[in-house]
Amino acid sequence: MNKINKMNKTNKINKHSQKITKKRKYKKNNFTKRKKTKYNKMKKFAKGKRKYYEMINNDNKFQTIINSVSSSGIYMPEFYKFLYKKKHQNISEEELDEHMNNVSIYNSRDDYKKDKEKTKVSIYFNRGHWYASINNNTFDSFKSKIQVPRTNSFCQSYAIYLAVNEGNIGEFQIEKYATNIQKMACLHLEFINSIDEMNYDDFYNDFLETFKEINNIENLNLKPVKFETLKLYLQEICDDIKIANEFSTSKEDFV
Repeated sequence: MNKINKMNKTNKINKHSQKITKKRKYKKNNFTKRKKTKYNKMKKFAKGKRKYYEMINNDNKFQTIINSVSSSGIYMPEFYKFLYKKKHQNISEEELDEHMNNVSIYNSRDDYKKDKEKTKVSIYFNRGHWYASINNNTFDSFKSKIQVPRTNSFCQSYAIYLAVNEGNIGEFQIEKYATNIQKMACLHLEFINSIDEMNYDDFYNDFLETFKEINNIENLNLKPVKFETLKLYLQEICDDIKIANEFSTSKEDFV
């Protein structure tokens, strides 16, 4: 449900795929090692960001969240892995790697259709919405009734969740749209909090590329935010059902 419907770049998680550019290809343990930021500096930074954050309208906050969690170079596959490990708590790294070789993410339905070597699990974008395909059975948040039809929110995240859970809605509830938004925002928070701070810059670079592509397509000038600010946005949704309801009903034009 984000604004990348004209993108044709394919992002496959399968490490043997030749369709992923080197710049965006994700490899296990391939993050650049960086010195960790000290806690007191992070705290001071977050305090200063909060004042600026309070001045931003919700539309920009919502779109910033959507763009960030739709970044398919690192964020989406890592969020998939997070949810899969959460479901299969005793899984080994070797077993997880083997599973991920059977998962693909595409930024367009055309790329998905053209791929003659489809994996068991596929997640693809088409006309403003994200879908999950498991063994050629298609699932999405609209048909599953966990997201308001034709709205612009967490459809990419729901698609990942449905893919991990083989089409089952699990902890989400039918037509409890605002509550579902809150649950998903909290899952993203839990995921981000599990990421080593040394890897933050790698995720931010993924955001930069996604925002640049969307801005070029939609003639926008929205800038990505650091994880500290993104967590503030998500925490607000987790804590406030009214804001969650506003996000759950936000809409955009479809192409």
